[in-house]
Amino acid sequence: MADLKKLDEIIGQLDIESKKLKVFHEIYAEIEKLKADLESNINAFDASSEKLDKSSIELDKEAKALKEKLSEIKDEIMQKVESIEEINKKISKRV
Repeated sequence: MADLKKLDEIIGQLDIESKKLKVFHEIYAEIEKLKADLESNINAFDASSEKLDKSSIELDKEAKALKEKLSEIKDEIMQKVESIEEINKKISKRV
C-alpha cells in the first residue's frame, strides 16, 4: 500500500513537471519566434541603411553638380551685367 501511495505521488510530480515543461516549451518557442523576427528586422534595417547611404552619396553628388552649375550661371550673369554696364558707359559718353 505504501508503494502505491509513493507511486501515486511520483505520478503526480511527473504530471506537474510535464505541465511545467510544456509551458517552458511554449515560452522557448515564442523566444525563438522573437529571435527570428529580430534577425529579420536587423537584416531589413541593414538593407535600408545601405540604400540610404547610397542615396545620400548620390544626393551629395547631385548637390555638388548643381552648386557648380549655379556658380557657372552666376559667372555668366555677372559677365552679362558687366557687358551691359560697359555698353551703358559707352552710350553715356556719346550723349
